[in-house]
Amino acid sequence: MLFRLEIENFYSVAERQAIDFSLRVPEDPRFALVYPNSKKRAPKLVAVFGPNASGKTVFLRAIAFLALFARDSFQFPPNQPLPTFSFKNEHWAKNPTRLAVEIGGRPLFPETEGATYPPGVYRYELEIQSQKGSFPSSVTKESLFYQPSTRRKPFLVFERGSDGTVKGSNLFPIIQTTPTIKVRPNTSVISTYAQLGHQIALEFQKALQGFQSNLWEADLTPPSLIFLFRQHPDLLKDANRELRRLDLRLLELTVSDNGELIFKHQGLNEPIPWGFESNGTQSFIRSFPRLWIALNTGGIAVLDELDASIHPEVLREIISWFWDPQKNRHNAQLFFSCHNVLLLNELQKEEILLCEKTPKEGYTRMYRLADIKGIRKSEDFVRGYWHGAYGALPNIG
Repeated sequence: MLFRLEIENFYSVAERQAIDFSLRVPEDPRFALVYPNSKKRAPKLVAVFGPNASGKTVFLRAIAFLALFARDSFQFPPNQPLPTFSFKNEHWAKNPTRLAVEIGGRPLFPETEGATYPPGVYRYELEIQSQKGSFPSSVTKESLFYQPSTRRKPFLVFERGSDGTVKGSNLFPIIQTTPTIKVRPNTSVISTYAQLGHQIALEFQKALQGFQSNLWEADLTPPSLIFLFRQHPDLLKDANRELRRLDLRLLELTVSDNGELIFKHQGLNEPIPWGFESNGTQSFIRSFPRLWIALNTGGIAVLDELDASIHPEVLREIISWFWDPQKNRHNAQLFFSCHNVLLLNELQKEEILLCEKTPKEGYTRMYRLADIKGIRKSEDFVRGYWHGAYGALPNIG
């Protein structure tokens, strides 16, 4: 379970923001243990609200970048620089971007003679600095820590310096080569060492396969959807089941013999091609594979503007999947941004993140609704939000 995110000098976030979703609550289908036998739980769903350009996407983008960079960055073109993330003013342009995430889970290290590893917390840290040279933005520090539940202090798994050399550990033995392997400035240790067949790196890369996002990745187009439907027959079967539940006149989504997505509707003599289907149905189908993969693997789905073109009742149905113990057997998580304020009353205060800009500097400020003192679980969150009690409202005029 992802329960903590730290962001500094990343797009509209300047000063360090640390958001911790962990809490001590009784057993509740909306929350899952941070790791097996943990005393704390984290929400299975977090909705992000706030005005346009307030930083909602920045929060999601930070999670998505960390996951995709750790997992896939070796596939980046060797000479492709990382984006310049720093806040756009003279002071922050000179400072590094710092990101960190904490995720609870089972150990990914093989048991050795006399050494077993209990569940615990993984902390992944990344520092990126703008600098002169062929790589305008390069990784200057990368590290992974593992804190088992039986130990107060974490173990260092690996640490990488600005020159690309990696310091390993008993948990992450370094492959001995001549000359010494150096990680590219735009590539992660996990992705690089997985490419070299490193057993532990491959385990971490495999664990990240359940991560799904519509940020930093190309949107799912009809060809990519067809590829996924053919690769996962159950995905198309489940998509059709949900589509029939949500649209009473839609009979079936199929892939035609000539490789096109077509929709069969009750009462129509001919199927409807993808390009003529409603935006709402298209939006639902683009999101469904990412949600389906996360739910079936216990992964994390990070979706920006999940409510775009989707009816509020359909959105309520989608988020309920993550609370349903039958549909979400593996404690998958969903982080999403949303403008549908009515959804606030469907959520608990620990599941709501608010974003707003500081009036003078224009920095993004992120805070959980639960962080505001005096907020009761029973109050009308929609009413409180519209009355300005929580902030994060557009300032029109």
